[in-house]
Amino acid sequence: MLTGTPKIRGYIATRQNRIVLLYRQTNKVTYLVLLEYNRKNINLRIGSRFYGRIYPNRCDLSLDGKYFIYFAMGRRPHRQDGQILSCWTAICMPPTLTAQAIFFHGDTWGGGGQFLDDKTIIVLPGNSDLDIQVGYRFDKYEVKIGSLPNEGWASNRDWRLCETQVGRYGDRYPIPNWVKTNGKTCLLQNLKSCVVDGSRVKHGVGEYNFYEYEVRDERYGIAHRLNAECTWAEFDNLGRIVVATGSRIEFYPDARRIVENAPMEKFDIANLLGSEMKNHRSQ
Repeated sequence: MLTGTPKIRGYIATRQNRIVLLYRQTNKVTYLVLLEYNRKNINLRIGSRFYGRIYPNRCDLSLDGKYFIYFAMGRRPHRQDGQILSCWTAICMPPTLTAQAIFFHGDTWGGGGQFLDDKTIIVLPGNSDLDIQVGYRFDKYEVKIGSLPNEGWASNRDWRLCETQVGRYGDRYPIPNWVKTNGKTCLLQNLKSCVVDGSRVKHGVGEYNFYEYEVRDERYGIAHRLNAECTWAEFDNLGRIVVATGSRIEFYPDARRIVENAPMEKFDIANLLGSEMKNHRSQ
């Protein structure tokens, strides 16, 4: 039986027309999905299925879209050198989650990583036994063990911190907001005020539900908050607005089409998975 509401978090490759999606089908099952696009076509490929939990705010996509780094807690612990390890940071090649490099962690206090540029990956050690003095290498990258940028909220590549909300704990614990533009339209990504309790994230608030989004376009006098169920919004490399709601991914050419709820292209991953299962049973 499926439990939990389907959710999506996306990651944009800035130097290739690729988008990687984490599709959380249930609270125990996540799929890795690869979108490749140009001005005429958008192709979607459903890749690996993962049993366990992947933490979306500790994942990132390389600038060229070749590699994806993720932090996961598996359904079954891994035994290594007499230790039982259930969490790890891995680097894979979408749309598969098969680890090309892996760092095991003893708990969820650490883990995850980001591609800082074309030559550097940073991995958060937390309470694991990763040696911060050792130099790790992966492909063309130097892997550094240290703190994640942006206080670990998300990669937020090319997003600019524009303002902070004053939450219930005052100026001491501001709540960050980010903005990004394609030159015509602005997207605002706001950390929900319900997420932060003092300097800590509240228990019971899932990482897919951290943000709310708003689109603004002064040309048309538009200031429109996206659906409350929206878990991710971004610009692709062609300047189109990509919006994830539930199990759906929708592409919009501009803000007016969002207000009119008239996407130029849309996909429902739940329906695509259902079709795949139906075709498999009929063979």
